[in-house]
Formats: sequence, C-alpha cells, structure tokens
Amino acid sequence: MKGLGFCGSSKKTYLGFPEECHDDFGHAIRVLQKGDWPAIAKQLPEVGDGVAELRLEVRRVAYRVVFVVKFGERVYVLHCFQKDAAKGKKTRKHEFDVVKKRLRELKRELEID
Repeated sequence: MKGLGFCGSSKKTYLGFPEECHDDFGHAIRVLQKGDWPAIAKQLPEVGDGVAELRLEVRRVAYRVVFVVKFGERVYVLHCFQKDAAKGKKTRKHEFDVVKKRLRELKRELEID
C-alpha cells in the first residue's frame, strides 16, 4: 500500500472540509493507495502529467482534492479547494496555478525531471 503525502496547505484545507467529505474522500484515497482507481476520480492532463482530482458535491458546494500517484510509493495531495457547484461553473485558473506550482515544487524535492 502506498503512503500519503500532502503538499503546501492541502492537509489543513482538507481537514476543514465538512465531515461528509472525509468519508468519501478517505475511501477514495485508500483505493488510490492500494493501486486502484476510484469512481470519483477524473484525470487532469491539462494541468500536469499524472495529475487527477477527486470530486464531491455536498450541499451545493463542490469539493476537490487534486493528487498525483505516479511518483514512487506515495499518493501526493497537491491541492484541496471548494467551489460553487452550479452547472457550468469552471474551476478558477488560480486553483490550477496552485496545482502546477506545487507539482513543480514536488518534482524538485523528489529530484524528478
């Protein structure tokens, strides 16, 4: 089973999510750690190679946990955020900028090109 790592303030943000999120996200993260793909995950190739997100909606708020699993024996949570769950609402560019920055920092820390 893979380990789990959090980048930047992602753990603090994750812990601030409603309890309803913790059960579903926790289960999905355990699935990732076992090497499988959870139903609530979606690839984000436009953000970075191997980057994906877990997606939940609770009380008309969309919660996201962005992660990467391709580096060694860990699942790395790059960023967590919430947004309005209204149809057609796209994720703000700022959120993807944070993910890209943390991915670069993680690669540098792990000495990956």
